[in-house]
Amino acid sequence: MASDDNPKRSAHGRSMAVFFYGLFMDPQILERKDVRADDPKVARLEGQRLSIGRRATLVPDPAETVYGILMQASADDLRSLYSEAGVRDLSSGGGSGDPG
Repeated sequence: MASDDNPKRSAHGRSMAVFFYGLFMDPQILERKDVRADDPKVARLEGQRLSIGRRATLVPDPAETVYGILMQASADDLRSLYSEAGVRDLSSGGGSGDPG
């Protein structure tokens, strides 16, 4: 089904490809947060390494590669996901880095 035919996708805005790593790779966790992520594919991001602290964080490192999941998600769903208090605090400088 094309994303434009999906009523939830239409209601939540246009979809885009997003690289998820850490806990957000799990579609069940995203579903519990009312985020719809479609078309999951294994992906890698070269030139980054995964640092584990309060949250999983990507750190530039030309010798490393991070594996994750590439999924389609709407801008509205992503805005909602990353505006949660614990995630927002980290991504706005209140913690050790962006969540995955």
